Amino acid sequence: MRKKCDRDRDDGGLALRGVFELRITPCPTTTMSARALNAILPLISTAPYEGHQKARTFAARYVKSGQYDTAIDVLFQSARELLKTGQPGSGVDLAGFMLDVYDTKGEPVNVESRGACDHLLRH
Repeated sequence: MRKKCDRDRDDGGLALRGVFELRITPCPTTTMSARALNAILPLISTAPYEGHQKARTFAARYVKSGQYDTAIDVLFQSARELLKTGQPGSGVDLAGFMLDVYDTKGEPVNVESRGACDHLLRH
């Protein structure tokens, strides 16, 4: 039996505070994606193309195994870092892949998915 996490709440695991503050609570998906992110994020500042390709590879494997939330987490964090480091082409590519994964998962638009997209658009 899996442990109940904050993502099981009615608000999608998010707690909105104030007008613009968004707090995302940790969930097991975050720890599952840590291995991939530990391999990807350090590459982004020194070798963005390699980081981009590694993110795509990890995400594709997660999607193939049905681990959609982990794939979304890897794609979101990788896209955010690529956009921060001035790599808009790679960042937008991963953001588009993230939207495809949401679609494959059959996830309706909710506070969490809208917040992730909005966050990437602001970078």
